[in-house]
Amino acid sequence: MRGLPSRVSLCCLLLYALPLAADPQSRSWSTWRWQEQQVEAVYTVPRREASRLAGSDTQSPPDRLLSEHLRKSLSLSSNSGDCELERIDPERSVQAYLRLRLSWRCPAGSQLLTIGNRAFFKLAPGHIHFASINRPDGAAFEQIFSRRQPQHSIALTAGDAQEEPPQALLPVLQTYVLFGFEHILVGLDHIAFLLGLMLLSLAWRDVLLVVTGFTVGHSITLGLTVLGVITPNQLWVEGLIGYTIALVAVENLLAGDRRQFAAALLIGAVLALLAVFAAMGLPGPDPLSMLGLALFSLCYLQLADSRKRVRQMRPALTLLFGLVHGFGFAGVMLEVGLPQSAVVPALLGFNLGVELGQIAIVGVLALIGMLSWRKLPLQLPANTALCGLGVFWFVNRLYF
Repeated sequence: MRGLPSRVSLCCLLLYALPLAADPQSRSWSTWRWQEQQVEAVYTVPRREASRLAGSDTQSPPDRLLSEHLRKSLSLSSNSGDCELERIDPERSVQAYLRLRLSWRCPAGSQLLTIGNRAFFKLAPGHIHFASINRPDGAAFEQIFSRRQPQHSIALTAGDAQEEPPQALLPVLQTYVLFGFEHILVGLDHIAFLLGLMLLSLAWRDVLLVVTGFTVGHSITLGLTVLGVITPNQLWVEGLIGYTIALVAVENLLAGDRRQFAAALLIGAVLALLAVFAAMGLPGPDPLSMLGLALFSLCYLQLADSRKRVRQMRPALTLLFGLVHGFGFAGVMLEVGLPQSAVVPALLGFNLGVELGQIAIVGVLALIGMLSWRKLPLQLPANTALCGLGVFWFVNRLYF
């Protein structure tokens, strides 16, 4: 029975990794626009999907492989004849995604366009492509491409005989549930934050409170950002995510320690010094924001002067830091693109996927922690590693 805990932990990790390789999570996105005879599409693909194209070719850049694949897999025709693909240009890639811009010229007098999309369906039979389509008359709608339905026809004006079918909301919901689920599973910074929260206490009440706080926090800012109510500075958001991880780890390490006062002064002083550098014109975030972060760090760490106080304040801190992570979720969602006629189902689906992924992560971490909490001295090395990782992300994302 000695090997049972390690075997259970290994099985949990394998179960955690299985969804990452599942074909139903293979997907891509595009945005289409018409201007007279010109048609443009911006095609977005996760880098791991583009890696399927490499095969034995390890020398060609991923964007070139994707360009060649899309040239063979996409087709555009009209009621007046086939459209000619004029160029494919790489766009600025974001995070773990590749993006290409494609341009076609269609015959004059085109009133009905047919998009054929067979990209990735042979490589991943469960692949789903989500297309956001903007007509010349300003109307916008969405279509789902799959192995069973690789082609759609679009009327260019509302008065044409053939109109696009109403948007099916269930496929949109399913697509974004999978997107949200996968995003948090592969988001190392979000996993690190959840791990830091749980290293303080594995009592079910504490876990429930911090998970609820994180859920409420990120749901608020995710919704407000996606709906256009708030437009955050995404550079600051990414840096602050690293800061949340580092601060939670420091709090775990020093709660009730007599060195906590000195640590609070040191952290506040370093951040204040960075604010001074920014005020002098050196590269970096704006000085007022950095000074505010210094004051928050100093005051909060002063308040968290005992382990009991930390446990009492942790739900509020989790809610606050959940707001920051929600901005991060929204940034990824907006970068990939949203269906304009189904924003709410997409938002709800993505948030639900994030929650399901969060439950899976917390369950795995809690089980591993319970199996090894008393047998292995995890607190010091785990929190130290998280602190270093958080500081690295904070500095790297804000300054480099």
